[in-house]
Amino acid sequence: MKELPKDWRIVDFENCIEKDNTPSKIKLKRSEYLEKGAFPIIDQGQDFIAGYSNDETKIFPNEGESVIFGDHTRILKFVNFPFCVGADGTKILRVRKSILTPKFFYYQLRWMPIENAGYSRHYRFLRRKKIIVPPIECQKQIVRILEKADLVKEKKEQAKTMASKLLQATFLQMFGDPVVNPKGWQITIINNVTSKGATKGSTPTTYGFNWEENGILFLRSECVTIDGISLAGSMHISKFAHDAMERSKVYPNDILIRITGDVGISAIFPQELVEANINQHIAIVRLAEDSEVDPIFLLTQLNTVPFRKRYSSISRGVTHPHLSLQQIRETKIIIPPLREQDKFVLLAKKIERITNSQKNSSNRITELQNSLISRAFKGELTQ
Repeated sequence: MKELPKDWRIVDFENCIEKDNTPSKIKLKRSEYLEKGAFPIIDQGQDFIAGYSNDETKIFPNEGESVIFGDHTRILKFVNFPFCVGADGTKILRVRKSILTPKFFYYQLRWMPIENAGYSRHYRFLRRKKIIVPPIECQKQIVRILEKADLVKEKKEQAKTMASKLLQATFLQMFGDPVVNPKGWQITIINNVTSKGATKGSTPTTYGFNWEENGILFLRSECVTIDGISLAGSMHISKFAHDAMERSKVYPNDILIRITGDVGISAIFPQELVEANINQHIAIVRLAEDSEVDPIFLLTQLNTVPFRKRYSSISRGVTHPHLSLQQIRETKIIIPPLREQDKFVLLAKKIERITNSQKNSSNRITELQNSLISRAFKGELTQ
């Protein structure tokens, strides 16, 4: 690392934060989350706000600003309002304000690489880290610069979200709620339209295989997002391990479904990634060649709000919600005539072209943002 300015310090992580005294009794189980309510719930999941509660006795006394760290997910959130705490895995980090500002601490954690240990605990890695501590005024100056970059990216993300909502609204307008099926479309189960039913993967190390620096792409559950396949959190395995894990090989147009955590989130494996393998937290749905279901149509159906709610309602486990492969196989889906599906898919591809353009722009902003953050913690933005 480049030599830091003379008035900057390096401090052990645990000497930068206050002791977490969050009472376990105020933490809410997932089964207690409401769709609407007076108080937002913050947990370790992908959505910034996971749900709501009306129980004011569950409010975390957030005096000022806190950083949330997902012990299982490594997800970071900056929260500056009163909130309720989601259950297992939600770590609340409050800095010692005599040496750090909360927002500066948050940006620094975003910059730090944190080892990926799957769905096990990650705080053990975080607590070993060293924190760069410039003077408070210098921290505030860095935060102002990084906030501007965040604002630009946020506007791009909002545009992408609007496009996604437009696609969902178009689907519901054309076909109705796929769970209720008010338009009386033909219904079947997922197992009837696949070439081999639904399967899932496993962890390579269970079979004695090591992780590799390069090789075959290996996807974890966090790689399956509502916006498609993300390579954040992905790993690599050898070709030998990939071939040994035959049933969990993934190919273009396969639909991947999260079956643990944020259950039901689905994505299509894209052509450009060629092939991959997956862990046990993801199910593969591979449509049969003679299937009368378009993969884009099925994907959009699975990602509709009514469908996500259905999967959430039938998932098992409170702390770690999960779906079985049998539940995936027996999932009822609507099948309108292909000509109706084709009309929707044509529109979906137009929207996809727009979102891809926005994604490229967003990626460039992310690269700039990462460059700024890296320079900030080398002391290059305040000289």
